This record gives sequence, C-alpha cells and structure tokens, in this order.
Amino acid sequence: KIKIVTIPYLNGDYRSVDDGFGDYPLYDVSPADFISLIKNASFVLTDSFHGAVFSHIYEKKFVVTNGRNNYEMGCRMQSLTELFGTEDRYFPNSEQVTTDSLMRLSSCPFHISRNEYERMREYSIPLILGVIGALIWANIDLSSYNKVFFEPLSEGGKYNLHWFIENGFMVFFFGTAMVEIVKSLSPGGALNPIKKAVNPILATLGGVLGPIGVYFLLNALIGSPDYSNGWGICTATDIAISWLAARIIFGKDSPATSFLLLLAVADDAIGLAIIAIFYPEDTPRPVFLLLCVAAMLLAWVMNKYLHISNLWAYIVFCGGISWIGMYYANISPALSLVLIVPFFPRKAIVRTNKKVLQQMDVEDEVPKVLNRKRYPQLSAFEQFEELIGPFVDFGLIFFGLANAGVAFSDMGTITFIVTASTILGKTIGIFGLSEVGRLAGFDRPDGMGKAETLVAGITGGMGLTVALFVAGAAFGESAPELLAASKMGALFTVAAFIFAFVVAKITRIKKVD
Repeated sequence: KIKIVTIPYLNGDYRSVDDGFGDYPLYDVSPADFISLIKNASFVLTDSFHGAVFSHIYEKKFVVTNGRNNYEMGCRMQSLTELFGTEDRYFPNSEQVTTDSLMRLSSCPFHISRNEYERMREYSIPLILGVIGALIWANIDLSSYNKVFFEPLSEGGKYNLHWFIENGFMVFFFGTAMVEIVKSLSPGGALNPIKKAVNPILATLGGVLGPIGVYFLLNALIGSPDYSNGWGICTATDIAISWLAARIIFGKDSPATSFLLLLAVADDAIGLAIIAIFYPEDTPRPVFLLLCVAAMLLAWVMNKYLHISNLWAYIVFCGGISWIGMYYANISPALSLVLIVPFFPRKAIVRTNKKVLQQMDVEDEVPKVLNRKRYPQLSAFEQFEELIGPFVDFGLIFFGLANAGVAFSDMGTITFIVTASTILGKTIGIFGLSEVGRLAGFDRPDGMGKAETLVAGITGGMGLTVALFVAGAAFGESAPELLAASKMGALFTVAAFIFAFVVAKITRIKKVD
C-alpha cells in the first residue's frame, strides 16, 4: 500500500478539505524538502506549477490540476504539459480527477529526454569505450599496453595497475551488484515472495548449468585438458550490456526486459559464489575468513546498536577488514563488500524543519524528505546507490581498458569454446528450465511466451564484464596464451545480441516502450 504524504496550506491558504487527509501531512516545508519529496515519490498529485515542473524533471508519474481555478496558472500548466506531450496528465478542474483516471495514469510509463550524462550511464558507454579502446591499443602496440597495465608500478614489486583495478575498483562493482540482489530479495522486490521468482530462478539455474555442460562437451570434443579450468567464464551474464540489448529488442517496458534483468542479477549472485569457491587466488587459507566474519559482525553492531548511517564508516572499517581477510585467505578481495552490503542500514531519519518525522525503510514507497547537505543521516544503503553507482558506471572504462586488451592473433580453440558455450548454453539452459518451471505450474511473467523466453535466453549469453573477470581468475598470468584467448571468447559473446535481434524479428516480437 502506498502511503500518502501531503503538503497542506502550501501557499498559506486554509482549506478544510485538507484536514485529516493523507498519512503524513507536512507543514512548513522548505524548497529543498519540496523538491526531495517529488524526487522520491512513487506518484505525484499536485496543483502546483512547480510540482508539475519537477515531476517532469524527475520523470515521475503525476497528475496536475488547476485546483484554485486560476486562469493564468491554468495557462502555464497547459503550456507545460503540451511542451512535453503530457496533456493527458493535466486536469483543468480538480473535480475531473477520478479514481479511474489516477489508476490509468499510474500504470502508464512516463519518460522524457535525459541529459548526455544519464544517457552515457544508461547505455554503458564508458564500458564499451574501454573495451574498444583496449582492443585497438593491443592490436596496434601490445607491448606498450602490457607495460602500462601489467608492469609492476615499483621496481621489484608485484603490484601493477591491472591488480589495483581488479582488487580495488571491482570491489565497488561487485558491491553495486550486491545492492541489486538485496533489493530483489527484499519485500516488494522481484525475488520476493519466492513463488513469483521461481521461474526466473529456474531460468537462472539453467543459464549457469547449460553453459557449463556445453563447455565440458565441446572441450572433450575439440579442446584440451589445459582448458578445463575455464568453465566458469561462460556462466556469467553482464547486467548492463544484456539489459541494454533487452531494451533495444524488447523495449524498456516489456516484461521480457524485467525478466532478463532479474535473471542477470540472480546470475551475478551465483557468479560471486563461483568466483569465491572455485577460483581462489592461491591455496585457500580459511582461518583468515574469520576476519570477514568479524567485519560482518561489526557492520551488524554498527547498524543495529550504534545506529551509524555514514556510508564511509562501513566501507572503510567493515569493508577494509573484509578485504584484508579475503586477501590473506587467497580469495579475490574484489568480493569484500559483497559480505558487508546486506548489513548496510536501510533506515533513513527523515526530517522536516520542525521535527524528526519518522523512520522509514528506503525500499518503502513513502516519499522521503532527504537532502544530503541538510540531512546528513541518509541510510548507507541509499548513499551507496546514489554515490557509488555513478562512480562504478563511469569507472568501467578503466576495467574495459585493463581487461579487453587482447590481440586478434591470440585467438585459439578455447576462444570458440567460450563463445559457443556461453551463447548456446545460456539459450538452451534458460529456455529449457523456464519451460520446465512453466509445466510445473510456475508461470513466466504475464506477456512472456516461448518466443520472448528464447530471445531472452540468447540475450543472456552476453558475458563480457564478469566473464573477463573470471577469465583472469581461471588462467591468470601462469597461462597468458589461454588467458588472452579466453578473454577474446568472452568479448565475442556480444555477438549474442545479433542472434537475439534476428530471432526477435523472425518471431515477430513486438517492442514495448
């Protein structure tokens, strides 16, 4: 149930109808509060011109009405909605707003053009530029590429730029992946309750087991025992790239796009476990994992009893201890924040000018009066999403540069095995186990048929980011030729988009925007 936050007497006008309306009436709301309420709302119903403006800016589902029957105000509201093609959301008279109209408009998607910054994040431009740049660089001057990324930064040292990207930046990458997993498992999330997630989870399981089976089959037929450790490379699905491909093929509002995003998130959860269990950096030393347990316990105490909401306290202290524990346990420290993110506080102290209004969960649909400068007690969970998310999205250009630099001459049999296993195995596994789930009574999301599931399976074959990471863990510097060839195979999985696009056209899948 959506809670209603109201701002009565906004212009100093007393109206008896405002008394007792809504769940949380706010008084003496500042401009910052007003904007933040709209930014974090699920739906906006306003008779304020500025409310309509900010609803457009933040792309909120809204209804605006000329509640005071002011002619000049009505002209401004009409002009605004005509400018953005949202005339159906303007009601000249508040009495025209009915329950039916609110229900209809609340279910209709609303989007306007975004700035270049948001568009670059949305379409994974930094990662794509990094991959392309690395390929060009490595095929023009491989020696200079290797010198920049793989030569020790100090004489006689063992740490290079690639190591810092893999064990520093990727900490935050996997942390953001864990945020999506936690949200999906939370009440109201895509994996909660469990029954509605059964079909996507089965599809995810198929998307892991299918590629593994195909990999071992192809390796037995045309491969080598030296390739056997590379099976984990083909289990990955790149969240950003596959979601981008799904938007192009299915449309942003298609249930198939949401299905694939959910599948990619769950796939990453399994991928994190595969990296930690099957690809330790050296002989595991489990005793040091006690530090990771201590880090989780510290995060729990900081949240539960000390009520610390500062993000950096969790990253530096808890994340730092977890990183040290994994490093000395010979498990990739890139996974260190994965253990800490679930303990991030998800309660935010919401303040008005007069008092602390309430504590609310950041996943709740109640709008939040949150302003970072005036209200420093934001939840760490929300801070991580808002601050670290953009850093990761743009930082992927460096990950792409550091990992995709392979020469085309490095291609080998394992290149084909990785590419074929990922695309073919994902397609068979996702479609097959999703169909098994349907026959067992666990239906797919409404609007998804066999054709959509098949194309989603093909699209899920785009490994890239996590696949490149696993390739480094599988072969490392001890087998540079296999590492380069397997990375090339991971890069070639982007061809899944072409196959998915063609099959979508053949099966006449309609795009839903």
